[in-house]
Amino acid sequence: MEEVIRRRLRNAWPLPDIMVIDGGEGQVNRVQQVLNELGVKIPIIGIAKGFDRKQDRLVYDVANADLRRVAEGWKEVLQKARDEAHRFAGSYHRLLRSKASGIPRKKKTK
Repeated sequence: MEEVIRRRLRNAWPLPDIMVIDGGEGQVNRVQQVLNELGVKIPIIGIAKGFDRKQDRLVYDVANADLRRVAEGWKEVLQKARDEAHRFAGSYHRLLRSKASGIPRKKKTK
């Protein structure tokens, strides 16, 4: 994750308004350390799986009222974005594996 954050911030693109991290306190803290090292101030929200893997928990600076409002008001949207990223990454990984193995990929039927 650290490498991805460093690459993103090295790019000449505009800085994001917020970073949403797939992970809990450990991941959010590490990203915050990288941002601090680089002198970049971007609010971070982490989405961590709950204890029973069924309840998501948002990790963010609760002292920041604006960030709290975003986290609480947009929790469902943030979860759906994270879930879609997982779905996309899984699909892409399966595609790469099937190409590497030479086995034709099965089409999904609905």
